[in-house]
Amino acid sequence: MLFKYLAVALVPLVVSAVPVRRATAQPSTIQNFQLMNLFEKMQTQFYQDILKKFTSQDFTAAGSTDGATVTAELNTIGNEDATHAAGLDSLLQGAGQVALTCQFNLAGAEKDAATALTNARVIKQVVASTYVGIMNTIGNAGDLTQVNSQATVDSRHQSTLSILNGASGSPQAFETPILASEGQTILSNILTGCNTGIQSNPPLQITNTGLVTTGTKLTFSSTTGSGTTNTSNALTSSTTKLTCQLINSNSVVALDASQCAIPSGFNGPTLVYITNSTQLLSADIAQRQGQSNLIVAGPAMTFVDTAPDPIGSLVTTNLH
Repeated sequence: MLFKYLAVALVPLVVSAVPVRRATAQPSTIQNFQLMNLFEKMQTQFYQDILKKFTSQDFTAAGSTDGATVTAELNTIGNEDATHAAGLDSLLQGAGQVALTCQFNLAGAEKDAATALTNARVIKQVVASTYVGIMNTIGNAGDLTQVNSQATVDSRHQSTLSILNGASGSPQAFETPILASEGQTILSNILTGCNTGIQSNPPLQITNTGLVTTGTKLTFSSTTGSGTTNTSNALTSSTTKLTCQLINSNSVVALDASQCAIPSGFNGPTLVYITNSTQLLSADIAQRQGQSNLIVAGPAMTFVDTAPDPIGSLVTTNLH
């Protein structure tokens, strides 16, 4: 759930050379490449920021057993994200497109070392899940290979970040894929001043603090297109019967929006929606793409932490 929750030598980000690929992509694919490029550039800036702001001692004070290991891992991830951005720049250039520029509102995500590490995990999962979600829009085999290669590396990043946060590095056998529009919705409070051409849903924020696990009752806020903020009470007292829907890997549940508690069996990244119907959203993104009329707000993403990874005890005292 986004926003819940050195004096080290900063190693310069190194961008590997990526060959320009001549793409023949559909407009929707170009939009997706533009969004993923912004995601990778945003992450690159995020890691640069936190490695400038926080020392290895800051991460140790936040619960890491070896802050120097944390900063080394974050530096590696940031380097590779910069390389991913260069790869997407190449795909866009090959398609005759100019990469979009955007402002990244990251201050809230990096207010202290613990918050930065928590949000690195959430942001990385959104990016990894969105990569999975755009695969079926890519018709060029070479482009698909490159994007798939970047996606698998981002998934390894996400496992590392989850373990550094004291949680499971592989919580489910299947990923929780998300549509490009859903990824943009989740990170809409970070991306500002640009238009990807992708239509976002009204964003949904989860306002709980602390660990989310089995039985945790979720609370929300949402901003409508008019700028009105709806709290949990307003959302759940609407004259329209609203439902909270949760997607965790291949599992989907629908609950009364006023009683949105994490069910047993959920572990890892979980999408949270407010819908106007008890009709279940599909875990299959190809089907869910046609269900936008059901969605009032969201998704938001939270992590349900019910099974910490034993490796986590070696790197942090904050086991989830």
